[in-house]
Amino acid sequence: MSKEKNTTESWNQHWQNPATIKRFKKINIAYPEVTRVLLNLTNEDSKCLELGCGSGTYSIELLANKRNCLASDFSQRALELTKIKGKQLYNLDITTQLINIYDIPHPDNTFDLVFSDGLLEHLNIQKALEEMKRVLKPQGWMVIKVPSGSLLYKIVYYLLSPIENRPYEAWLPKKEWQKKFEEQGYRDVAISCCGGILTGLAMRLPIIKKFVRFIPSLGKIYFIIKARK
Repeated sequence: MSKEKNTTESWNQHWQNPATIKRFKKINIAYPEVTRVLLNLTNEDSKCLELGCGSGTYSIELLANKRNCLASDFSQRALELTKIKGKQLYNLDITTQLINIYDIPHPDNTFDLVFSDGLLEHLNIQKALEEMKRVLKPQGWMVIKVPSGSLLYKIVYYLLSPIENRPYEAWLPKKEWQKKFEEQGYRDVAISCCGGILTGLAMRLPIIKKFVRFIPSLGKIYFIIKARK
């Protein structure tokens, strides 16, 4: 797989695919431990930005928990699906904006929290981290969820490749992620594992999703990284 697949056109095609729309508009695959981190770092007065929101997974969860969150993506089709899903699942009117992560159209020091899920591994990581830091307020929090690149993750990645958009990804170890954040001047960098396979499976099955909080978070295949400006 090559970086050339990471284009606006390819992601627009993904998010306008009828099968993708049907699958994502009825469910919100938000890992509980990720949502808890975002909520613990914010309050109802916090100004939040999700970059590369896709179908709006965590923007929707933040808004449902009375947080002020702007959902953004560089695919207009993704933003359209985000609005549909927010309205259908929670009767929310989602505020969205078309944003290129390398050129965020907001002033310096705007947001208390900047978040991305499954985004930075597709991009020029250092360039993205620099621009994301620019729009963070002093003492603001950056949180990202990225693949761990573990053997278990790779198995899931290749199993899902035939049915989901799986473009080029950079799989970095914890030490490399730590280094990249520190090189951009982020402080208090903390990296932990999240996203258990059983939890992810349960969230894809509406019949048992309501019991997801009782399912042990085994086989974690993602990193969640938080750092302060």
